[in-house]
Amino acid sequence: MTTGTDMATSISIRLPDSGLQADEPPPVSTVSRLKADERLSVGTGSRLQADERPQAPVSSAPLPEVRTRALTAADNPFRQEAAKVLSGKLEESDSTSRTKILNYCEHLRAAYPTRDIDFIRQVFSDYALIIVGHTVKQARSTAGVAGSDKVRYSVRSKQQYIDQLTKIFNSGKDIDVGFSDFRITRHPTMAGIYGVTLRQRYRCGDYSDQGWLFLLWDFRNPSMPLIHVRTWQPGGTLTNPADIIGIADFDLE
Repeated sequence: MTTGTDMATSISIRLPDSGLQADEPPPVSTVSRLKADERLSVGTGSRLQADERPQAPVSSAPLPEVRTRALTAADNPFRQEAAKVLSGKLEESDSTSRTKILNYCEHLRAAYPTRDIDFIRQVFSDYALIIVGHTVKQARSTAGVAGSDKVRYSVRSKQQYIDQLTKIFNSGKDIDVGFSDFRITRHPTMAGIYGVTLRQRYRCGDYSDQGWLFLLWDFRNPSMPLIHVRTWQPGGTLTNPADIIGIADFDLE
């Protein structure tokens, strides 16, 4: 991820052991430390760390399966990735994980308009790193030319994210979430770890936005996939595809 200058921001994540069970709290060292209220401006070139705030684990329930072939419809945002699964060219374990990703991502998308806060709480790791980008308007230069927009990143704990969503869900406003440009990337060395990059359109009442969403999925425990990282970047500020956050921007341990 480039960040407004030539310097890159590297994010270090320590993942829990793959043997972690659904009813066990994650270890304290799950994510490197970063104060949740720290503001992260583009171009810092610093290594980000995340605040760890434990929560009570939520029991998981099996999801109804989304038919993979149905996802290949021309207007379906998952069609390209679903076609890869159906091609038969993937390793069996990789194909199984990608099928689950498609299933979970569709349920995650639907969880917002249906206000399914329990599913969202369940699927995010108790120590998830949640990074949200906000557009900051720059003052005009001395020549009278408008300065370019910058993005300031803020880091939230899972509890802060859930609390905010709960307020939005309780507002009673209509919510609509749409996905496009959906891509799955397998980690090159860590089995069961995948990055999902997609373009998200969000509307709640009179408010709307669109931008790039990244999710770091952990399928090492097949019975309880987890999201360890969620990042959001405002779409209007990204002119270079290299600026879109992806799995390569995270140093996983």
